Amino acid sequence: MKTPFAVILLLAVAVLPFAGGCSGDPNSSGVGLLPDSLIIETVTTTATSDSSLLRRVSGNQTTLLVGKTPDFEARSLIRFSLSGFDTLSRIDSGVLRLRVTYRLPDSGGALAFGLHNMTATWSSLTFLWDSVAGSYDPVASGSFSGTVTPADSVVSVPIDTSLIRAWLTAGTGSIMLIPTGATSSVIGFGSHLTFADSIQPVLEVIVTDTTTDTVRRSAISGVFVADGGLPVVPGTIVMQSGIAFRSRIMFDSLALPVGAGVAQASLELIADPGVGMAMPASRDTLTVSFIQDRAYPLDSIVLSGLAYPVTENGVRLYRADLKSYVQLWNSKEPNAGILVRPLGELTTLDRIGIYGSTAPDSSKPRIRITYSRFP
Repeated sequence: MKTPFAVILLLAVAVLPFAGGCSGDPNSSGVGLLPDSLIIETVTTTATSDSSLLRRVSGNQTTLLVGKTPDFEARSLIRFSLSGFDTLSRIDSGVLRLRVTYRLPDSGGALAFGLHNMTATWSSLTFLWDSVAGSYDPVASGSFSGTVTPADSVVSVPIDTSLIRAWLTAGTGSIMLIPTGATSSVIGFGSHLTFADSIQPVLEVIVTDTTTDTVRRSAISGVFVADGGLPVVPGTIVMQSGIAFRSRIMFDSLALPVGAGVAQASLELIADPGVGMAMPASRDTLTVSFIQDRAYPLDSIVLSGLAYPVTENGVRLYRADLKSYVQLWNSKEPNAGILVRPLGELTTLDRIGIYGSTAPDSSKPRIRITYSRFP
């Protein structure tokens, strides 16, 4: 149906009084609803307290550490599957081959350890240093003794053939590598989780039936455990990978205006050069996490990020972006502090020190915050 022309004309006339509202000329409508500008301010808040936390390392790891120094000891467990072997074949010899991926100190050193058959069931996800006692045969079924240097890439250890025969019967077997008194270094070997097959632990067994063959099996699981003390350095937070000692740092004095918009928040942790640092083969970086629950062992952590090393005016420090943390605290999320730990916590024995809350003000952990507010 067509619309009558008279109706269209009437509607057009009715709209005319409102056409002026489309003008680009400004008027006084809305004056005072928004401020002329925002105020940008920068503040610095320093740590009010810190505490050391022991959190035993567990879980699958890409490095298996073995060795001993005056400060700590590391042991490793390795498991193999031997299904598919002809159990009637004669076992001529067996060798464990380990690929070197880490050294402490970096120059290497004397290393001696025994291979001990595991007599207790274990899982790489739950086995801790506290699980070691009574879990293995005290009589070694093989041993290594020598000096490991940067030029050495593989360590080979003969294994008692009677132990391999027992593993063949069971279809599987595992060992613990335990350092002995002749050791003055910690050496890391690639684990079953290492991306390259050539770096994984390998069991080589020479068997004879009608012919002589070499059968190779890569490890199917592994884990290292370590123990040691932590030096007490007044005014310094000491963190230790591999065991592991972490730190909680509190910023209770943080206070921003209500409704402030956080534009930037940078965490700065100044390194104590007298404590030590990551080995050259490691990533000299810290992991920082937002703590949701004050209860030990502080497992409720989120928003983990990295604090990267930088050097400014001759001072070495670690810096991380904490914008999301400060935003949460300023929106009344409980402030339970931040958790700091070495990035190589599961793969190294690196020790890193940073100045703590009792250090001079210029060296304390700090957060530099830039925020905006209304006048």
